[in-house]
Amino acid sequence: MTQPRTVLNTLLHEKKRKISGGFYHRLQVDFAYNSNHIEGSRLTHEQTRYIFETHTVDGTAHVNDILEAANHFKCIDYVLGNVNEPITEELWENRNKNCLCYVTDRMAFAKKRMEEPLLYRCNSHRI
Repeated sequence: MTQPRTVLNTLLHEKKRKISGGFYHRLQVDFAYNSNHIEGSRLTHEQTRYIFETHTVDGTAHVNDILEAANHFKCIDYVLGNVNEPITEELWENRNKNCLCYVTDRMAFAKKRMEEPLLYRCNSHRI
């Protein structure tokens, strides 16, 4: 790497070289797992890692969970690829399209859950 060592340069270098186990690899897997887990994904950290590394699934998993993880990987790549671009409505809409590709609409489900009693929402939380 001839450029100064910054987080961005490290991420871009590792992505380009497809370095396994580095900062970019960890960012992709950990961000996808944690973000999607908060949203209700049932994938394990190991399954998320496996999807990132092989583009396949080991064992059984819900299709939406797999697609959300794969879309998350694409979304991070999209942001890295456009990091020097000004944030515009078009850029943001394209990011959203990348993140929601082929996933069923969860907004109706999320809205319905928000209208349910708080006690039910707390008791039904997946760990």
